[in-house]
Amino acid sequence: MAGFPARCLSGQHRGLTARRSPVGVQVRTPGIFLRGVSMFSPCSKHLLRFMTFCQRVAPGDGQYDIESDGDQLLYVDPVVYLTYPRLPEFEQQWSPDPGLAEDAYVSLGTCYYNIPRAIKGEKSPPEVIEVEGPADRQVVETAVCVCGVVLGLIGLFTGLGFIRKANRPLQTQPASAAEF
Repeated sequence: MAGFPARCLSGQHRGLTARRSPVGVQVRTPGIFLRGVSMFSPCSKHLLRFMTFCQRVAPGDGQYDIESDGDQLLYVDPVVYLTYPRLPEFEQQWSPDPGLAEDAYVSLGTCYYNIPRAIKGEKSPPEVIEVEGPADRQVVETAVCVCGVVLGLIGLFTGLGFIRKANRPLQTQPASAAEF
């Protein structure tokens, strides 16, 4: 932990807690969650990493560890809500957030409840997914052109018919007095 400034590990710097840290990188697999946290402070060259191993059933068996620059800082036991520091100098310089154990428990709950549902939904999705193949542009353009020509010809013949009908002389018959 040499070179890790005390102001970065003080209880006032909340960038190290699981709850309020800005997440920089997250890699998710069915077995492991890895979260990389870059601290936005004068200590921004350090990386705090949370690892939650989801493949084991025993949540209190060392599955939730917090590391900084490769050194394991502490372990959170979500069953008894206790935080166990791994390095004495870290324990002297930083007091963990009281909600850290609850956050660890929530992370493990995510592993056990959300991941199996997501995997099951991915294998058999609830709705049928149909993939449309790419359409041939030439066929579409030809069909549009043919429809335009046909509609144009229909309009032309209809217009000519109305013009011819309008130009015919009207045959008028004299009205007889008997018709009135």
